[in-house]
Amino acid sequence: MFKEIWPASAPRVCIAGLAKNVGKTTVLNGLLAEGERRGYSMAVASLGVDGEKYDVWSYREKPAVRLPPHTLVATAEQALQESEVEYTILQRLARSTPLGSIYLIRTLNAGTCKLAGTPTTADLQEVWEHFQYQGATHLLIDGAYDRVTAAQPNLVDGLILSVGASVHPSLQEVVKAMEDRLLPLSLPDTSHLPLALRAYYEDEVAKYPEQIWLWTEQGGQHWPGIWSLAEGSILSEIPHVGEAGLYLPGALTTERLQQLSKINPTLHLVLRDHTRWFLEACDVQPFYRRGGHCYVQQQLPLLAVTMNADSCAGYFFDPQEMAAALRAVMPPDVPLVDVLRQQRY
Repeated sequence: MFKEIWPASAPRVCIAGLAKNVGKTTVLNGLLAEGERRGYSMAVASLGVDGEKYDVWSYREKPAVRLPPHTLVATAEQALQESEVEYTILQRLARSTPLGSIYLIRTLNAGTCKLAGTPTTADLQEVWEHFQYQGATHLLIDGAYDRVTAAQPNLVDGLILSVGASVHPSLQEVVKAMEDRLLPLSLPDTSHLPLALRAYYEDEVAKYPEQIWLWTEQGGQHWPGIWSLAEGSILSEIPHVGEAGLYLPGALTTERLQQLSKINPTLHLVLRDHTRWFLEACDVQPFYRRGGHCYVQQQLPLLAVTMNADSCAGYFFDPQEMAAALRAVMPPDVPLVDVLRQQRY
């Protein structure tokens, strides 16, 4: 089953969950086993903490992260002390965390390991460079629950989303959470900008992605990439009518979108990637209805959605009903897999 959701075109994959206890660790273990079967030189890291024996909130027992032999791992000192796998230390990184220094290790046998210690995407980028030096060809990133910041197109080649009954007791709310997460992943890239705006974007804006840019067919201007440093100046320069593009390297929030759409409801907003999107579907629909548009500079493929119809809180959904509800809001070409029942929908 896992061979179907890990294409050869995506050597670096992030696995992110919409909540805790949705089956993300099961997916990670399945992909680790699939990578071993294919003969990959694998590396694994986590943006949060995974592989702990008990959930830190509910204290329920959790599945362990099971590593094949010869896997490269980045994890913190305290996490290593709680791991059972045998390993050799390759390097100690300068980065320090609340769980101690980050170590790069290579496993000597198959065994369980607690993952922790790479709290930022900059840390993950550095770790991947060290992994490559050690011969790694494939990377699996545990994205932590409700966090997709590790799934940046410059860091990974694809995303696997895990959703489960633990998101909410109402299936309708689970589907809504899924829709909200899928929306930024479906945004068009900048090749879909109007011709009148695309030329300036390609000639100027795309070359300086750290800056905030405002432009029209006649030309444009830019500011430092931190919105709060230039908010007043930017807002005063946005034309009230006509086609205009605004590129934001930082976050697009509900408040900011409402602020911008009051000035020009037909703006063409460009974000760096889907991780800069902090909106629900209901927040952006009024902007779209009034003629506004959103794009991303870089898209990221959604490789698969995995589902878990059982909640650790004791309730569950009918797997067929849950699959049908999720499939209704998903792209038709993206696999949907029940990880516990080994069923593809």
